Amino acid sequence: MSFSREAGSDVPTLPKVHSGIPPYLLDKAREAKQDVFTGWTKAQNERQRLSVVPQGIERDDFVKALDELREQLGAEYVEVNDKPLKDGW
Repeated sequence: MSFSREAGSDVPTLPKVHSGIPPYLLDKAREAKQDVFTGWTKAQNERQRLSVVPQGIERDDFVKALDELREQLGAEYVEVNDKPLKDGW
């Protein structure tokens, strides 16, 4: 999620997600989030992900092992976590 989309998103609450805030604190949390994003002075750049290939393993061997795992478990159960990093809410 980009910085501008993150700044415009709402604060999660406990009934929706386990890491949310209690609904009775929602107004205070929205104010706090707005204060954080409006006082931001550092330019926002998307964080770069490092390679997901384990140290000491060749990329081709890693991809081959993932393919074998997908065959055994099914593709829907094997996922490489190379998505963009997201901080905060």
